[in-house]
Amino acid sequence: MVTGYPLLFELPGTSNPEFATTAAVNTATAALNADAESAVARQQERGVKIWYVPVSFTNHGVGSAKSWVNTKGPAAYHPTAAGYRAYARALEAALAGKQQAG
Repeated sequence: MVTGYPLLFELPGTSNPEFATTAAVNTATAALNADAESAVARQQERGVKIWYVPVSFTNHGVGSAKSWVNTKGPAAYHPTAAGYRAYARALEAALAGKQQAG
């Protein structure tokens, strides 16, 4: 299983001075995820048992009321405990889907 990255930021309004930066980071993250998913698909075509698992922090990015992203210290821009639970749920759902598919 290869997990994607959640979008780190909730986008502020377009008049916010941080809008362009946060939008650029989210866009770059989405591009990185697309590259990872494509690489996984190429390996699957070669017969490798590998899966891409997207991870979402929708409504829980930096700037939200309940962010799942640390913003300070050595863990800055890494998930909080709630964020890691979101990763675990995504992986559990993917594994359950693979077991059902046989």
